[in-house]
Amino acid sequence: MKSAYDHFNNEDADIQKPDRDLGEAGPSLSETGECTTAENNDTLSYFNFLTGSSAPLEIFIDADIAFGVEKVLAEGLTKDNLNTLQDKYNPPTNCSRISVLQCNPEIFKNTSQAPKTRDSALQTIQKSVTKGLTAVLLAFGGLSAIISPETSKPIKQLADGIALLAYGSHALDLHLRHAFRGELKEEYSSLCSEAHPIVCSLFGPNVQNCIKLAGSNHTIQKPVASLF
Repeated sequence: MKSAYDHFNNEDADIQKPDRDLGEAGPSLSETGECTTAENNDTLSYFNFLTGSSAPLEIFIDADIAFGVEKVLAEGLTKDNLNTLQDKYNPPTNCSRISVLQCNPEIFKNTSQAPKTRDSALQTIQKSVTKGLTAVLLAFGGLSAIISPETSKPIKQLADGIALLAYGSHALDLHLRHAFRGELKEEYSSLCSEAHPIVCSLFGPNVQNCIKLAGSNHTIQKPVASLF
């Protein structure tokens, strides 16, 4: 009996306790009779803890900004505006990887038309992603030099945007690799693996070395032409 009691107490001790007892008074009202924003947030967090629910606070932006973004998402940009923006942002000299990489010519020239067409379409999309990443990166670099309490949160949000856009471009590169996977012999399909970093070109700077790594079960290194 005592053993079971101790076990129950030990389990109960692992349960996270709320910041205050249930009998304690909630946040006090401001002089206007309404909870302040901070108090309201604290109350919502406490309620979510009690109920095990999740009700994130709504976020609003300027109505004109919201309208403009939704318009582009629905209709796209005009060709002139798109070209102007893409010409406006070139990657920093010391961050030239922010670009659309080409498929290795040894592989590209021997593939059928379907993956080539898909490659071209995805590269068009990726160009806008990398240009957008460059714009956000330049803004981040500029604001980072003047950090203040007022700019701290926007700077962190820009950092989040950089990480997400960079990952989006990386994911497109992986998708581009897989577009060519059907053109490779099965024993070399691992060239499309995420284990191979994407630098300089879609399948790496030296396809022959990639083939050596991919062909760990092979005793003879095959020439690139034998991939097809």
